[in-house]
Amino acid sequence: MKKILLYVIFVILFSCENAQIRNPRVTNKKIDYESWLKSHAGNTGMNIAGKWENPDWGDTYLQQDGNFVKGKFGNYIAHGRINGKTVYFAFISEGIPYYFAKLTLGQDTKQVVLIGQYSRSLDLKVGWPIMMSK
Repeated sequence: MKKILLYVIFVILFSCENAQIRNPRVTNKKIDYESWLKSHAGNTGMNIAGKWENPDWGDTYLQQDGNFVKGKFGNYIAHGRINGKTVYFAFISEGIPYYFAKLTLGQDTKQVVLIGQYSRSLDLKVGWPIMMSK
């Protein structure tokens, strides 16, 4: 009985430790997102200030100063840098970066759109699609 109890305690502790490792609040805490954004900064090729709509995250309000962008994106504060027709974002909550995104300016027949993907990793290799319209 003691062995079973010890095994159950071990499994619970191990599961909690692994859950903490996968938690972006823990894993992204040390990521230097500001350096990542600066490395993608370039010429300001677009003005994206204003209200944007996103069906999944809600309305987004962006302010732009040169190639620096900041605003509210769902429950996150978005910090971004523009490089030509592309903008890179880090979505921050309580000082911790949770998601990173790369969006490119596109134009459909009725509206201006930013299309790309967001991810939990800086390399953006695995992620989810995202689109914002103005």
